[in-house]
Amino acid sequence: MADSVDRQSKKVTREDLKKLAAGELSKLRSMIRSNNQLASALEAAHQKRDSKNRRNQPKSHKLSA
Repeated sequence: MADSVDRQSKKVTREDLKKLAAGELSKLRSMIRSNNQLASALEAAHQKRDSKNRRNQPKSHKLSA
């Protein structure tokens, strides 16, 4: 009898799974937000670098004949 009671206490209910899934989904959404912020910052840094590189390039390339 004690064995059957012990097994029942270890059962995972649908509600337990829903709570676990909701928690994991929340973590994933947070990670995605963080990743998107990092991607935006990286893109901004690349654009800044590229515009700086364009300013430092000579405006015309004259070939000497």
